[in-house]
Amino acid sequence: MERYVGIIGLGLMGGSLGLAMQDWPGKTLLLGYDLDPQSAQKALERGAVNQLCPSAEAVTEASDLLFIAVPVRTVPEILFRIAPHLKPDTIVFDLASSREWILQETAALAPELNYAGFHPMCGKERGGIGEARGTLYRNAPILVTPQNPPHRIAEMARRVITFLGGKVFFYTLANTTWSVL
Repeated sequence: MERYVGIIGLGLMGGSLGLAMQDWPGKTLLLGYDLDPQSAQKALERGAVNQLCPSAEAVTEASDLLFIAVPVRTVPEILFRIAPHLKPDTIVFDLASSREWILQETAALAPELNYAGFHPMCGKERGGIGEARGTLYRNAPILVTPQNPPHRIAEMARRVITFLGGKVFFYTLANTTWSVL
């Protein structure tokens, strides 16, 4: 089965994800977009993506699995912007850290999206594609919210996180319950 994986935001987190996902057997092509054309070009040159798209909407339209790796405050805006362009079965993960705020801001979209937060507990002192490393997620706890996402979303999160070498944690904000898998 062909599976196009898209990444919106090709800095440290998105670029590291792209570098790590290049050998993932679940993908056919890795697509990317960044607001900064120089960062996007550098991500392509470094091998973090196989192909650049001209917009977040274009990445979304082509992707079967989509990661949003942009600054926290822009995640809701991106989700609202791309929602009309999603294929019905596309799974969307965002790598942002502020779960409750994002879920509140995007509550109107919730019924329409195959979506979960996918927060890696890792990083570096400096950001940008130049700092990206394919090993960044290795041994990192990765929080997936909500705690009980639909089975296919949870299974996709497990598959990706296992491939990245991370540790899967399902988390819900309502009662601060953790589930480690």
